[in-house]
Amino acid sequence: MRIFNILLLIFVFTNGFFSQTLFESDSSSSGVTTNVQTVTVSTGSKSSMDAKEEPQVKKTNLNKNKAPKRYVSTNLESLILRGDIQLMYETPQQTGWSSILLFHVNPQSEFNDSTGDIGVLGGGRMYFDEQFMSSDVYLQGLAGFNHFDDWDLMIAVEIGQRFKWKQGVFIDLAFAVNRSYADDKKDPMAYLKANLTFSLDQSLLPFL
Repeated sequence: MRIFNILLLIFVFTNGFFSQTLFESDSSSSGVTTNVQTVTVSTGSKSSMDAKEEPQVKKTNLNKNKAPKRYVSTNLESLILRGDIQLMYETPQQTGWSSILLFHVNPQSEFNDSTGDIGVLGGGRMYFDEQFMSSDVYLQGLAGFNHFDDWDLMIAVEIGQRFKWKQGVFIDLAFAVNRSYADDKKDPMAYLKANLTFSLDQSLLPFL
């Protein structure tokens, strides 16, 4: 009987010890599972950040491929002082130059001897800056035909600067020299120009 009591006491104490060891083992196993879940959530957030960055790269590429605008202008100085109507169409090129097409008509006979009654010229314009259209200082050269008594060769050179007035509206101030090769026109004509220029989002004609 005494031995039985001793064995019962040993069983009670050893049973409490094993129960405590088992509880600690379960707690440590639960901690490992929590750490694995934390790593999984962190990896998922990195993937979502990569997904947000992809549209930004595509948007940058679209801005680089944006087509340049066109410009149309008229010479206010020639229109007011001599009645000469001038229309100029400018097409910027990817190389940094602009293609220029100029048409003029003067219905007033009083000033026809100096400007001619009608003419068409074409050429190019170069802007003096590494980034196109940022400094707005330019050199322009045109060649074509102007009509006095007959159609004669004409060359026009000018240097000027473009100033922004409003959104899509500019003022071009320039010094120009025109040389006509008509028989009765020996001296070049020099004058100041003030062009009112408008920007266009699309071309007027498919080939322009």
